Amino acid sequence: MTQTDIRKAILSSLKEEQTPKTRIVFRGLFWGSILSLALILCLRSMSRDVFATNDLALCISIWTTMAVGLTLVFWPQPRIQPRGYWGALAYGRLLVGMVIVTILQLIVCPEFASMAFHSSGPFSFVGQLTHFYMSFGGMKGCMFLCGLTFTGLGAFMIFRILDRAFLQTPAKKLPGILGLSLLGQSPVIVLQALDPQGRMTFVYWIAGSLLALIIIALMMRGKNILDPSKPTTLP
Repeated sequence: MTQTDIRKAILSSLKEEQTPKTRIVFRGLFWGSILSLALILCLRSMSRDVFATNDLALCISIWTTMAVGLTLVFWPQPRIQPRGYWGALAYGRLLVGMVIVTILQLIVCPEFASMAFHSSGPFSFVGQLTHFYMSFGGMKGCMFLCGLTFTGLGAFMIFRILDRAFLQTPAKKLPGILGLSLLGQSPVIVLQALDPQGRMTFVYWIAGSLLALIIIALMMRGKNILDPSKPTTLP
């Protein structure tokens, strides 16, 4: 990152500061609505079981999380990403990325959220994976391993995109980052919390998801896992 890039980012940020905050919020709500509608239609066309119950709560959770994330992305700020720095841009990208990954989870494995254990999604092999996970302590083991697997894969993809922010992130910021990552999965959280069967095993999914987030975050914080030769000192 050169001095010229930093100077351009600061000047651009000063121009953004002149934009009324209400317009920025409206932009986040507008594009959040557009993207949420696209994700909901895609999810509904591929995994109808997810909308069997609590469809309104699911749609609201997707829209709210996406709108908040995009508002943070659009908020006036320097469009640069120093190592270890977490600003509105990084937080917004994290939130939006985790929402998108969560929708992909529901498409790949609608059983995971709908509690309807049959392979009705577009990927029938997931049914076999579900039955395999069920062999580890029934629903409790299945929910823990589902959280560990799906959240871990999603976190790996999103955290990798935000690798500069994760490199040498201060330890005191990690709890907030992990909490926001869980919040980004609010569609799954809502579906499980509103389902009587889901509430009984919800804590095991949280435990598996949290463990996956901690592992991936610590890996990304310590080094660039795709290019270990890169230095990890702050610029």
